[in-house]
This record gives sequence, C-alpha cells and structure tokens, in this order.
Amino acid sequence: VLANGSGQGVTFAQTGFATSGTISISQGSTIDVTGLLGSGSEQAPGKVVIRGGQFVMDASSIRANAYSDAFGPPPGTIEVTVDHALLEHSVIRASAGTAHHGGNIMFNVDTLSATNSFILANGVSRGDGSGGTVEIQAGTRIDLVATEVNAGTLTAQGGTITMASPLISMNGSAVNVSGGGLDGGPGGTINLAATQSVNLIN
Repeated sequence: VLANGSGQGVTFAQTGFATSGTISISQGSTIDVTGLLGSGSEQAPGKVVIRGGQFVMDASSIRANAYSDAFGPPPGTIEVTVDHALLEHSVIRASAGTAHHGGNIMFNVDTLSATNSFILANGVSRGDGSGGTVEIQAGTRIDLVATEVNAGTLTAQGGTITMASPLISMNGSAVNVSGGGLDGGPGGTINLAATQSVNLIN
C-alpha cells in the first residue's frame, strides 16, 4: 500500500514518488492476504507492504495468516515502513492456524503508538510450529498501551520479538514468546534495545 501526499519520509528510501502522505484504515476495514484452506496444495498467503508518511489504523485489521496442514504454505509477511504509525483497537496478524510456524511482522518507523491493539505472529494450536518474528525499529519512540505483541506458540519453541528505539514505553501491555506448554517447547527471545529508557508500567 503506497500513498502520495505531503510530508517527507525519514526512515526509508522512497521509490517512485517524492513525498509521502497518510494511509488510514478505519471503521472495521480489513486487508486480508490469508492463504486458502485445503490439503497440501493451498494458495500461499500474500505479503502486505505499507509505505507512507503516516499510517493510522482504527478498529481495523491486517491479516496474512495460514490455515494449511504441515505440507502447505506458512503464514505471510507484513511490513510497515512509515514515519509515524498509530494503531487503536486494531489487529495486525501473521499467524498459523495449524502445523506451521508464525509469520513475520516488521515495523520501520520513527514513532509507533499502539493502544488496545494486537500484533500477532503466533505459532500453531497443534502440530510442530514455532512462534514467528516481530521486529519493531523506531527512530524516536515506541509506546504500547493495553497492547499485546505475541510471537508465542502452544506446541513448539517460541519466536522472537525485537523492539529497538531510544524510548520504549509499555503501559498495561504484554510481550509474549512463550513456548509450547502442551509439548514442553522452550520459550523464545525478547530483545529490547533502548538508548535512553525503557518504561514498564502495570
């Protein structure tokens, strides 16, 4: 998803246009590139790429899930490259519903603010699927309020969550890379890298 308009991007090299505008998804809207159900020959999930100056999600969702069996394609990838990302009551998800690892979700932003939202790259509910990968790189700050970032799984090894920014603030939020309690899978990895401060509240 590309947007033209006013404002110069600061965290990515623009291609095809000189300025970046606002991308807004609201009122229950959904971008869905989830793969089709089937057995062994399913259509693979697609890839969602968001580029712009500001990205706003309100009560909406982006999905790149996979619900295939062990022989089908894994979840897709969601990439958000903008100056400022604002999520409210929204879901960004690249998860597996059956025997697959979680997908990949990447933010390359100056600021990320998420309130009452979910960023999910879960593994499977059954089978041998590890958690996915969530990477958030912010030039100025990351603010999470009542928000869950999850790359865990129920049956295998937990995934990886990386958040890197000068300021990281989490208020009533959760970061989860738990492993498979059902089958004894190990937990994953959480990387928090802040050059100024990390604030964890409630």
